[in-house]
Amino acid sequence: MKERFGTKVGRVLAVTIMLVLIGAPPAAANVADKFQMPVNPPDAEDYSILGWGHLQHEGNGVYHPGEDWNGDGGGDSDKGDPVYSTANGEVTAADDFGSGWGNIVVVKHELATGEEVWSQYAHLEEIAVSEGDSVVIGQKVGTIGKGYAGEYDAHLHFEIRKSDLPADYWPKAKATIMEHYYEPSVFIAAHQKPIKPCAISATGATFIEETDDCVEKGGKYWWDVDGSDGHALYTYTTSDATAGSYLKWHLDVAESGSYEFEVLVPEVANLSTKTAYKFWLPGEYWVTIDQSKFAGDWASLGVVELKKGAEMALRLNDNTGEAYIGEGGIVIGFDALRITPSVEVGMDPNALPSGADTSGTVSDDVVDGGTMESADSGSSGGCTTAAKAATGRGVGAILWLLGTCFLLLIRKKSAHIVAGMQKF
Repeated sequence: MKERFGTKVGRVLAVTIMLVLIGAPPAAANVADKFQMPVNPPDAEDYSILGWGHLQHEGNGVYHPGEDWNGDGGGDSDKGDPVYSTANGEVTAADDFGSGWGNIVVVKHELATGEEVWSQYAHLEEIAVSEGDSVVIGQKVGTIGKGYAGEYDAHLHFEIRKSDLPADYWPKAKATIMEHYYEPSVFIAAHQKPIKPCAISATGATFIEETDDCVEKGGKYWWDVDGSDGHALYTYTTSDATAGSYLKWHLDVAESGSYEFEVLVPEVANLSTKTAYKFWLPGEYWVTIDQSKFAGDWASLGVVELKKGAEMALRLNDNTGEAYIGEGGIVIGFDALRITPSVEVGMDPNALPSGADTSGTVSDDVVDGGTMESADSGSSGGCTTAAKAATGRGVGAILWLLGTCFLLLIRKKSAHIVAGMQKF
């Protein structure tokens, strides 16, 4: 008994010292650090809560626990529209739950505070994920449907739950809803993050994923595909005058100078040959590439001059001029962006990048969401600098290794101390 007690004391001391010196282990990569609307994210443009809202009385003492989201076109105009995960998380249910519900997807989200919440997406026409899948914010989980056997007009029933409840749980009582549910729109509004520029390193390559905080995502037609970090996006091209879907990378550079821009093109079929990237630097211009030549590979957009303190961005629209013909048509891919300090001689800040196309044939008449603000000096806004990431992992590994060795040493010392005490 004495020996076990001594060993336990040593273990407790070691763990305590490890936590004080090192801190807790790194947070899980899939933490839900921001939320957005499940239809036409981030702000559900062209959709409204039509039908039952949160805590709305349905009669006979029955209250509605979620929100019914409908396209502004009314009726079944939104049938088949994509539904997206409101945040990073893990799928805990994805199945047909029969009458009253139809297809349901439930995603568990762990907040940075450690709190857990569950988002429910119901009456789906199609399910795009499986139970146990890890999903990222903005990843498609299904499409808007009409419930079981078409029992409703098309809409999305959406809930944010405080508790781990059965996927098809219906609370009815107002007190139960208040205890176990959040009002979805209010919760999301409180957990949205303003778009802030990604900090670009002047000493090494900066990688920006399409899901990072500095990337603005507009439009509602998106499809998921494998890519960098296990995820990428694509949508179909259009010849419309205005963009329907787009990504915009907001940027901030630590030092003015020349930087090479490269984009990773997802490996999908029928890629666009007229993919036009628009730069907002000191000046605006287009760089057009043939994505079909770079499927699954990096494509250079050339070397450009970045200016510290300037508002800078890169944007890619779906309206390439290639007509939309439906499934099997031409697609445009969106994946990682890599920005690397260039060894080339500095350029005129107003000069065009190498390979620039000034024809300006693609319109950009879309209102941009979000506001530009200075990058937080303590964060890269979700961006990853290769050297920084490797260094962080190395230091963390060394510290935990030292802590483990210290634990073993304490256990050994404790055993010797107790053995010595037993001699007396």
